[in-house]
Amino acid sequence: MIDISRASFFAVFMANCTFIAGIAHGQANSGTFPRSATSSRDSQTVQPVPARMINGKPEGLYYMQKMWIATRYLEKSCWYFAPDGKFYQNLTSGFSPADLDAHKGPKGTYKASGRILEVTWSDGQSSKGELEIVDGGFNWDTGMFMPVEAFAPEKSVGGTFEGGTSLGGDGNSIIVSKTLLLNTDGTYSMSGVSSLSSTSDGTQATVAGQSDENGRWELDGFVLHMTSSAGVSVLHIAFPFDDKETSAYPDRLFVGGTMYKRQ
Repeated sequence: MIDISRASFFAVFMANCTFIAGIAHGQANSGTFPRSATSSRDSQTVQPVPARMINGKPEGLYYMQKMWIATRYLEKSCWYFAPDGKFYQNLTSGFSPADLDAHKGPKGTYKASGRILEVTWSDGQSSKGELEIVDGGFNWDTGMFMPVEAFAPEKSVGGTFEGGTSLGGDGNSIIVSKTLLLNTDGTYSMSGVSSLSSTSDGTQATVAGQSDENGRWELDGFVLHMTSSAGVSVLHIAFPFDDKETSAYPDRLFVGGTMYKRQ
């Protein structure tokens, strides 16, 4: 069981507010996104290696989900397993050697022996567990890892998408809601709202924040280029999460730590 303190809740809330404020200030965020039908950029961005298992070891870009029972929180993140035995969680801008070296988020090395996958984080801590290969991906350390696919070049991804996250426990709750509109003419608008409610010793505190942005977007492989109306450009790792049984494409998008659902 994970004990989420009041201070921890405020830390998580401020992290989400940082994302929302970053919309207006052009901060790079870990995340993911789609293709503009009007893109004319020559594709020179370094792309990830294909997601696959090599000698019992994962390579490529994977989407991970893990449920934390104590807080009713569904963790969603991207893991990139590089061929050189290094891994990166929630890359923010790209896959070039410079992008990987500059990554400030969680990263480290990984190795597989038999059915055991071990990762060693950059702070020296390690996690080890059985790697269970399943249809479409693998399970490890109570997380589900699903390989990420590229966008279908013949399909449009324009539309309105909504996403968010919630975290609760011990009288505290965090709710984050985000909306993203991608237009097929290459323009976008996005907004976000965060709220925190915390109860302690009979007192209740509530904090909220919001922000809006619009601009132009363009996709280069797995990298989404977004330029706000203020002229600030940021990059996001981008990919679809699609249900092939439906006619909509894509059904979901993962960006900035949030899985968005088409409306």
